[in-house]
Amino acid sequence: MGKNAQALNIKDILDKSTEYLQSKGIESPRLNAEWLLAHTLSKKRIELYLQFDRLLTESETDEYRSLLKERLNSKPLQYIIGEVDFMGIRLNVDKNVLIPRPETEQLVEIALERLKSHNGKALKILDVGTGSGNIAIALAKFLPAAVVTAIDLSAEAIDVAKQNAEENEVADRIEFFVHNIKSDEFSHSGYDMIISNPPYISLDTMSSLSADIREWEPESALTDFSDGLDMIKEVINLSMGRLNENGIILIEIGGNRQSEPLKKMLSEAGYSNIEVESDYNSHARFASGVLENHKS
Repeated sequence: MGKNAQALNIKDILDKSTEYLQSKGIESPRLNAEWLLAHTLSKKRIELYLQFDRLLTESETDEYRSLLKERLNSKPLQYIIGEVDFMGIRLNVDKNVLIPRPETEQLVEIALERLKSHNGKALKILDVGTGSGNIAIALAKFLPAAVVTAIDLSAEAIDVAKQNAEENEVADRIEFFVHNIKSDEFSHSGYDMIISNPPYISLDTMSSLSADIREWEPESALTDFSDGLDMIKEVINLSMGRLNENGIILIEIGGNRQSEPLKKMLSEAGYSNIEVESDYNSHARFASGVLENHKS
């Protein structure tokens, strides 16, 4: 989309930039164009369609071109606009946190379904590797009787998560800690559920990821720098002695090749009712188990 002295209206600039993004191989080019322009003009996407004839000022056009350039340099759309929607909840995101995925929305949906049997009683939940706080905040939003402990290795991620909790008015029911599950002592227990979306991409497959993931999202939130099972194993280890009787562990995993090793790990750790469920793309994605007769 070259420099043009003539002012463009919203419709024209959306049409031109969509065509341009498509020619450069950007997925969902119209959606990207809409989000970037809405961000530039501080409007909702729907408002663009109500003001198609509105002309952009020179400064607005320059800012929009700048954002388009960032997107063409593979910077994720969510990092450019600084926010993402997760289960209807607005969250701030930046380079310090993983961008929440639709699969993780499904993880939260499974958690909510599993916790139905508690019939509104007070719940204690531990979210391991909270990142932006998306899981912890969603659970706190949808379970008004729940209190959540959320931990992450990254202090910068915890700062983002705390801000998100405050903005979504659940900060009073979430306790955030910077914590390294490999080396730090964890003194909390008595949880009804331990839930995690840990880094499960093996180091040898990192190079196959698309540039917008590989070059921009925090490496430590993507890979365990090992076989993809290392941090999952640490989450299972952390769970021992920290769940109530009939407590549930629920972990997002990296697909079919991790399914059987996960079942074995959970079984060896004393879990029963072990299940691996698929995501909407039919990939094994969610592993769970129950400690039926656990004694702490």
